[in-house]
Amino acid sequence: MDFDPISYGLGFLSASGISFGLWRYRAHIAKVQASAEGQAERGREFLKRTADARYIADLTLYLQQYHIMGSQVNLSDVLIEPLVLAESNHAVLMEEDEDALVGGPTRVIPRTHDFPELYAPFNLETIPLADLVVGDPYVAILGIPGSGKSTALATLGLMAVGAVEFQSDQERIDEAIETQFKGLSDSERERRLKEFQEAQKRAIEQLRILKKSETEGTDVLNPPKADPKKFFPVFFHIGDIDLDLNLYGIEVDPAEPIIHAFQQYMTLVTGQAAPPVVYQQLGQGNCLVLIDGFDDLFPADLPKAYMWLRNFMEAYGHNRIIITGPATGYDPLLQLGFTPTFIKPWSPRDVENSIQRWIQIWPSLVGARESRNKKKAGVIQIDDKTRTRLLADNRNRTALEITLKTYAALAGEEQELGRRGWFERYVRNFIPADVAPAPLILREIAMVMQDKGVQLNEAQLTSIASTHLMDAQDKPITNIDQFVKGIINSELMVKRAGDAYGFRHPLMMAYLGGERLIRDMRQRLAEVAALPNWQQSVGFAAAELDLTTAVYQKLSTPPDLLFSNLFVVVRWLPDAAPSASWRAEILKRLGAALMAVSQYPTIRERALAALIASRDRNILFILRQAIRNADPVIRKLACIGMGAFGDTDALKDLRPMLVDDDTDVQLAAGLALGAIATDTALEYMVEGLLQGEEPLRQAVAEALAAIPGHGHDVLRDAIDHDDMMVRRAAAFGLARIPTTWALVGLYRAMLEDGQWYVRSAAERAFAMARAPERTGPRSFPRIEQLSWLATYAAEMGEGVPEGDKARQLVVRALQEAQPPRRKRAAYTLGQVGGLTGIKPLYLALMDKDERVRMAAYEALSIVQMRASAPLPGLT
Repeated sequence: MDFDPISYGLGFLSASGISFGLWRYRAHIAKVQASAEGQAERGREFLKRTADARYIADLTLYLQQYHIMGSQVNLSDVLIEPLVLAESNHAVLMEEDEDALVGGPTRVIPRTHDFPELYAPFNLETIPLADLVVGDPYVAILGIPGSGKSTALATLGLMAVGAVEFQSDQERIDEAIETQFKGLSDSERERRLKEFQEAQKRAIEQLRILKKSETEGTDVLNPPKADPKKFFPVFFHIGDIDLDLNLYGIEVDPAEPIIHAFQQYMTLVTGQAAPPVVYQQLGQGNCLVLIDGFDDLFPADLPKAYMWLRNFMEAYGHNRIIITGPATGYDPLLQLGFTPTFIKPWSPRDVENSIQRWIQIWPSLVGARESRNKKKAGVIQIDDKTRTRLLADNRNRTALEITLKTYAALAGEEQELGRRGWFERYVRNFIPADVAPAPLILREIAMVMQDKGVQLNEAQLTSIASTHLMDAQDKPITNIDQFVKGIINSELMVKRAGDAYGFRHPLMMAYLGGERLIRDMRQRLAEVAALPNWQQSVGFAAAELDLTTAVYQKLSTPPDLLFSNLFVVVRWLPDAAPSASWRAEILKRLGAALMAVSQYPTIRERALAALIASRDRNILFILRQAIRNADPVIRKLACIGMGAFGDTDALKDLRPMLVDDDTDVQLAAGLALGAIATDTALEYMVEGLLQGEEPLRQAVAEALAAIPGHGHDVLRDAIDHDDMMVRRAAAFGLARIPTTWALVGLYRAMLEDGQWYVRSAAERAFAMARAPERTGPRSFPRIEQLSWLATYAAEMGEGVPEGDKARQLVVRALQEAQPPRRKRAAYTLGQVGGLTGIKPLYLALMDKDERVRMAAYEALSIVQMRASAPLPGLT
């Protein structure tokens, strides 16, 4: 009998309806015989193709709306390409005299990931999202709230389904080669291509020797292709993983909760038909599993989530897994085998591009909304005043804050200025205008969630709403259920596992909690300021409340290793009034930490980052003091701070630093000018490029690469300059520009420049941007793989053991080796020492060698940043 598609179509719903039941009991169903009839095989293939297509369509729709303005516009229409930063592990792999080569000029920029404002405007080396699928199989994208981690994860999902695409490095290289070879004969084309490939291979092999890389077997001309479309995407929020055993029975396959999770956003038909397909792909290891929201969970929910994740990885660890998480306290993810990366915060140019994109699409969004409301769409114009306001005061804002600010300005009717006003305008979209107690209800919901550390079910939400709606004096509401359903079905809230509801973004809850403090419960300020769940809310409340008591309560607590209470208070500064009595005390302490005669570099860097994050105008005075300090480390940090702060008044302070006696100070000054990027800053940068020492020239060239327009024009001219030192520096700048014309210029320098010194630089710059070992994030090597430790063991007539014994060998090196190796041992224990490394590192703080003491403190700092609990302070 022939296959009848009409009959099949009529039976599809029934078939897909029972497919989920069959899948649930798959362990009890015999395998389908390999000799099944052709008609049945074609029927199964048709079902699979149909389920695949429905799944991809539903997933694409969900991901397009998986951002804060998802009800307004597709993510792909306003997307700024997300990039991530790798964690640098090179310090322990290098010989002492090669440390300066690690990271190029940007090595002088501190990576303070819990205060990313410090490095946001600098042109750091980044990893494209696509490369996350060719590095280590388990990757964590970490960052502070609102920095864009979830958007990056959703973007990766859209890339996997083909809805978003960014040009890859290889595609740009191919395009550049095609441009350069245009018009050549076949024989000449083949000759030039062979020359290019030989130069490319030579450059990458030389870079490997320089970096002591051990990646034999990797084809340098054909590195692994980073293509998310090769994978079957599975996307869900960790809060949607329901671990209630009553749903599954005693024996639970760890993939089963995933099915329930993604069914929340699938249509009914897809939700019934897709599970067998997803399970098949998971079993075959074809999936790209994207898990969002670990830092959205309350602390009490984390142990269960980590336990489920461990079980899932044991069963389905042959798939690629990428998750998001917090900038601190992520050690449990590392223990599960995840490689940490950090979302790169938006640079000033990213901010401007985002705002311009919203301005461009806003008229069409308003027109579409008015059309839906059956109103006549008029001509929407954005006045100059609004444009000016949008582009002002954006330095060191998160992606979420910039998005909400842009929406508030374009939508109009703002009732508050600043960050509170942006959040209020967004929340107001989802509050019934005719229900006066609605804002109070939302504030109380946020309060209860943060007090109890739980999300609430519909009955609990109804109970809160009833108290206020029934007692409303103006217009009591009797249909309370309708009001509650309107709130929980809005974009403001989202349903999670266990029929619980939470706010779509934790900062929305924090904002409403802050409003609760301001309007309804000022008497609780000192109490909640000490509670972890309330820290963000206190920051919002600082706009209206006097936090003096809460601040000094924090500062009076005995400090931990990293003085966490001081740095927590810094997050309250941006919204606080300029006249706040406690502001000067915090700035004074941070300034003292930055410029103390004797200080650990880690604390200096964190103090500088905190000053930048404070957004206080007075910090320029502190930085000007620091830039005149006799200590070159302090001068270097002052230059970096001035670049991050972005005040044009600092240009006259930075210019003299281009000829400072210390090379690192010169590098910091050149990079800082690039971060400010005004016309005057560009003039000073050109001076550095033409007249500076060689390291400064390279730093300036790489900074110019991040300045489209004038900066790129300078590099375009510089690659043909008469001075070979200028051409050499320009090669490093061109390698950082992801455009065809830049690669053509770099290609020409590799093969055609008359000076070997320029050709070698072009080859090296190209290799650093193209080397296969750069593709994708890589975890810290196993202790047994560290070359310095193998050499140390061999000198003692031993080998490197495995496991805990290898750690003990590192501890021994920390205690007995020469200072350079003791320093590397300290760094190693900070990365992989675990609990066994803490005591030896504290003892190393008393080492006779200053470099070892500094390395030990930095290692302990890494341990605390990763851990969920602080380490003891120093007495």
